[in-house]
Amino acid sequence: MGGGADDADCGDAENKLGCILSYNSHVELCVVNYTMLAVSLVAAGGLLEAERRLDPSRFGRKFVWQAAAFMAVAAFQITLCFVVNCSGVSIIWNAVVAFNSITVPGDTPRHFLFMYLLAFAMALSLDVYYAFTLELLTTIAHLCSLLLGGLGGFMYLRAFPNYGRQLRRPLLGAWNGDGGGGADDDEDDGSTNSSTGSV
Repeated sequence: MGGGADDADCGDAENKLGCILSYNSHVELCVVNYTMLAVSLVAAGGLLEAERRLDPSRFGRKFVWQAAAFMAVAAFQITLCFVVNCSGVSIIWNAVVAFNSITVPGDTPRHFLFMYLLAFAMALSLDVYYAFTLELLTTIAHLCSLLLGGLGGFMYLRAFPNYGRQLRRPLLGAWNGDGGGGADDDEDDGSTNSSTGSV
């Protein structure tokens, strides 16, 4: 819901959509949450670019899938706020960060990985802050949005079943390595798997 302050309630607003998206003209909440949304989307774009380098043949379908998922979450946030008279975009950025956490490629270049880690740290800090300063309903909404984004991430992995071949190196390995040498590793793993019969 993102904000939860009394002056961000949109129950009596004439322009309800504008109230929802602007936190009822609450400037501080807008700055904080839209900055968080921007950082999470930049991180998502970086991870998508890393996927394009790993799997260029399916980049178009992956882009459409992620764009559709984002629009679905945005529609859910707005619809929910119409129903319960809340405002904000925090469900959206929480879902984006959770989605990225599930789908981050193991061979992500360092600069893309750094952006993801920054978004993750910012989201975690904001969620903890909101948990201590806002009503319980907001915290529950944030937890549900994290689950929603995580579920979307797992659905994404199922939609592209060969995606796991690009995730052989753990996240820490991608951070400590050069971020771009996974192709040879995949080839080596493929030859090993073919000789042992594992999948």
